[in-house]
Amino acid sequence: MAEMTDMPQQIGGVDCGVFMLMELPVIKNMAEAVKWIYSNKHLLRGPVEEPLFLKMNEEDKEKALNNLFEQTDSSRVPFTFNFVFRDDMELFLQECRDKMGLRVNCSVDTF
Repeated sequence: MAEMTDMPQQIGGVDCGVFMLMELPVIKNMAEAVKWIYSNKHLLRGPVEEPLFLKMNEEDKEKALNNLFEQTDSSRVPFTFNFVFRDDMELFLQECRDKMGLRVNCSVDTF
C-alpha cells in the first residue's frame, strides 16, 4: 500500500484540496483518478501520463473547460490519461469508472 508521502500534494500546480472543492465533475473525477493512480502505481506495468489540463496555466485551463462543452474528441484531449499498456488502462477503467463511478477519458499509445 502506498504511503501518504506518495500522494500528490498538488495537481497541475493547484493544491489537491482546491480541486476537490471545485463543483465541476470533470475536475473532481480527474482529481480522484489521479489519486487512484498514485495509490496504485505498484499495480501498473508502465507509466501513466496525467491529463495535460493539470499542467496548463489558468487561462489555458479556462479555454479547455469552455471547449469541453463542444463534446468533440479534440475537446477531451486535455482531460485524457495516456497509458503505455492496454492492461494498465483496462485496470484503471475497471477501478475508476466501473467501481468508483468516475467519468474519465483515457487512451493507450499505439506504435
